[in-house]
Amino acid sequence: MMDKIDDRPLPSDWNDFIYDIEKNHNLILKNKNTYFCTNCQQYFNSNKDLKIQSDAKCPICKYTYEVRSNKIKNYELQNNIMLLEKVIIPEYKKTEQAQFVLRLFQISSTYNSKKSEFDHSTVEYVRMLVNDEYRELRNERISPSMGAWRVNHYRVDNGKWRMYTGNGWYEAVPHGYIYTGNLKETLKDTRYENSRLWEAFPDNTKQNYNMKDWIYAAKCNSFEMLIELRLYNLAVDAEYFSKTGSFMKIFGVSKDYYEFIKKHNLDYSELKILRKYPIKNIRTLRFLMKHQYALKEIQEYTTIDNFIKYFRKKHLSDAHLYRDYLRFAKELGFNLKDKKYLFPDRLKTVHNRCQRQVEQARKEKKTKIIKRRAENLAKYIFKNKEFVIYPANSMDALIEESTQQNNCVRTYAERYAKGDCDIYFMRKVDEPKKSLVTVEVKNNKVVQKRTKNNEKTNKKQDAFLDIWQKEVLQKREMLQKRGA
Repeated sequence: MMDKIDDRPLPSDWNDFIYDIEKNHNLILKNKNTYFCTNCQQYFNSNKDLKIQSDAKCPICKYTYEVRSNKIKNYELQNNIMLLEKVIIPEYKKTEQAQFVLRLFQISSTYNSKKSEFDHSTVEYVRMLVNDEYRELRNERISPSMGAWRVNHYRVDNGKWRMYTGNGWYEAVPHGYIYTGNLKETLKDTRYENSRLWEAFPDNTKQNYNMKDWIYAAKCNSFEMLIELRLYNLAVDAEYFSKTGSFMKIFGVSKDYYEFIKKHNLDYSELKILRKYPIKNIRTLRFLMKHQYALKEIQEYTTIDNFIKYFRKKHLSDAHLYRDYLRFAKELGFNLKDKKYLFPDRLKTVHNRCQRQVEQARKEKKTKIIKRRAENLAKYIFKNKEFVIYPANSMDALIEESTQQNNCVRTYAERYAKGDCDIYFMRKVDEPKKSLVTVEVKNNKVVQKRTKNNEKTNKKQDAFLDIWQKEVLQKREMLQKRGA
C-alpha cells in the first residue's frame, strides 16, 4: 500500500493549495506608528495604535495577522494539511479491496529576521489507515522530544514507513486543513459515494478540521441532507439528526430559523442554545454561548434579557462571578427583588465583600459545630508520660495545625463538622502547643496519622496510637454498645 502511494503523483494543484495556507503564516511587524506586513512586504500606517499580540488586518493585502514587534527574532507557525487517498489492493482477499489512507503533512513557517519574511517547509510524516481503529504509520521524520514529538523538516528523505504501536498520548491527530480537490473521485464506488463530503469544507484554507470526526459523520444517513441544506457545521454532528419528519422534529426549532442557522453556519452547541433561547441575533446567541454554564442559576433570580442588558450596560464579561455573587447575596439574606442588590454597580467589589462575609459566617458556624463535636469527643482524650491526644476544637485550631504541619487538614473541616470523620492532634506533654502528629479517625479506627510534611510516624508514636485505639476508642465503643 505504501509503495502504491509513493508511486502516485500529488494532485496538480497541490502546491497552490499549500501556498494559500502559507499566506496565513505571516505577521504584522510594529515599529512605533509604522507597520510592515510580511505577506505583501508593504509598509502602512494606522490611525489607531495596534497593540502587540492583537490581531489586525493589513489594509493592502487584506489578510489578518498577529501584531508583533519588528525586533522579533524567533517565531514559528505550524499547521497540518491532510490528503485522503484510496488504494485498491485486489490481491489482499482478507481485507476490503478499497482502503482509505489519510496522509498527514506539516507546514512549518519560520520567521527569517534578516529578510523580514517567513521560510516555509512542507513534509509528510504520518499515514493513517482509515477504519474503525485508525491504525497509524510513521516515517523517520518524527523525532521524540520532551513529553511529545516533533516533525523533522531538515531530514533529506522520509525514510521507511512503520506501524506505530506506542502510547496513545503520543499518537498523531488527524486535524488540520483538508485538500478537497480529489475527494469526489476518491469516494466514488465506496460507502461515502453519496455523502457529498467533498462539499463540507466551503472555506477550507481558513479552517481546521478533525478528519476523523468528518469521516465518522459521513457514515450517517443524515449527513447528505445537512450538506444539501448547507448546514456544514451541523453536518459533523450528523448522528444527532437521524429523526425524520418536520424541521422542528429534526432540529428542535421552527423552520423560521433555517436561514439564520445557515447564514451563521451554527454548530451543534450553538443550536442547543438556540433551542433554549429562540432568538435571531447572532451577537446575543454567542453571548449566551459564552456564559451558558451559569445561565441556569442566573435564571433563578432574573430573566435572560435583564441579565444581558446588565452585562452590556456595565461592560461585564464574567458570568461565573455574577452567579457566585447571587449565591452569596442569597446566603446573606439580601432582597434580590431589589434592583440595587440584583444588579450592583461594581460587581467585583461587591462580590469580594460578600464572599468575605459569607466565609466569615460559615467559619463561625463551623466553629460552633466543631466545638460541640470536640466536647462530645472529649471522652477520648488520652495521655501518658510523654504524649497526649485530644480532638480539634475549632476552625482556627485546624488552620494552625495545617500551617505547622504543612498538610491539608484545614480542608477536613467540613467533613469533621458533619461527623464524616474525627480529627485529633497528638502532642508531646511538655510541648502542648507544637504540632506533632495529625490523626484522622473513622469508626473508632485510626485511618491516617501523619507528622510534618505528611511523613510517617515513628515506632514510639505508633505504639502510643495503638494503645489509644485499643484501650480508649474501641473499648469505650464496646461499653457503649453494651449499655445500649
